[in-house]
Amino acid sequence: MPKFLIRWKVNPHMIPADPEAQVKLMSSLFKMAKEDAKAGVCLNWAMFPEASGGISFTDQSEEELASRLMKYYPYLFFKVKPLLSLDQAMRAFQKSVESMKK
Repeated sequence: MPKFLIRWKVNPHMIPADPEAQVKLMSSLFKMAKEDAKAGVCLNWAMFPEASGGISFTDQSEEELASRLMKYYPYLFFKVKPLLSLDQAMRAFQKSVESMKK
C-alpha cells in the first residue's frame, strides 16, 4: 500500500513565456515522471485536466521521497500527506476509543 499521497502543482512563475521553451520544459518534466514510474517509485501518477497539477502515490521512505521530489523544484510545488491503511485506521480508532474510556 502507498505510504504517501503527493499533490503536485505547477509553479506558474517558472513556466517560460516562449511556447517552444514551455514544450521543452514540460517534456522534460513528463520524462522525469515516466522514469520515476518505470523505477516503481511513483505510483498511479495523474494530472488534472486543466494541467495545473495532479497527484501520485509512493511507498518510498520520507528521506527517499524528499530526495526524489527535490529534483522537480522549482518547477513543481508539493504537498505530501501520509496515508493509513484500513487496518491502521481501525487500530488508531480503537486506541482513540480506549483512551476516551479512561
